[in-house]
Amino acid sequence: MSDIYIDTDCLCSFVRTHHSDLIKKVYPDSTIFVPNAVHLEIINPAAGGLESLRNSYYLALTNKDVVLAGSFTLDSPEYLEYLTLTNRGDGGKIIGAGEAAAIVHVKHNPGSLLASNNLRDILFYVRKYSITHITTEVILLEALRQGIINENMGEKIWQKMLACHRTLPFKTFKESIENSIKHV
Repeated sequence: MSDIYIDTDCLCSFVRTHHSDLIKKVYPDSTIFVPNAVHLEIINPAAGGLESLRNSYYLALTNKDVVLAGSFTLDSPEYLEYLTLTNRGDGGKIIGAGEAAAIVHVKHNPGSLLASNNLRDILFYVRKYSITHITTEVILLEALRQGIINENMGEKIWQKMLACHRTLPFKTFKESIENSIKHV
């Protein structure tokens, strides 16, 4: 399986609900990389990082559910692309630091996946760079398909995510399952 670069929103969906291990269970042969910009967004209290979120995130790092990705060097093409995406866009809209870092990592690591829920922000770049991406919903549906969780457990996780103000495409996991069946 491919390495996965995860942005802040997608990672927080699992970290805030204490299910960061679920991503690794669904993709056991992948390394789940956290770009430096995502790491900084989570650990920085001034950026709105909550102490409980930071603690859960540090636990995910300790348990090796996720791994820090290397930083871009200031003179690298990757860093210049990152600056372009966060300051003026690359033919599309300006995006946040976490999304931009994850996209640049995926672009420069062929075969890797982008994990992001912010489709409104990233879709232009996913298409432009032919990036394969997954979302929180895709990860939960795959966990169900693999028998890692059952529908009841998925619903509990889904509702916890919604209670933590995560944006998901449906009000219930059951609706997500029904929608995925319609599109098979």
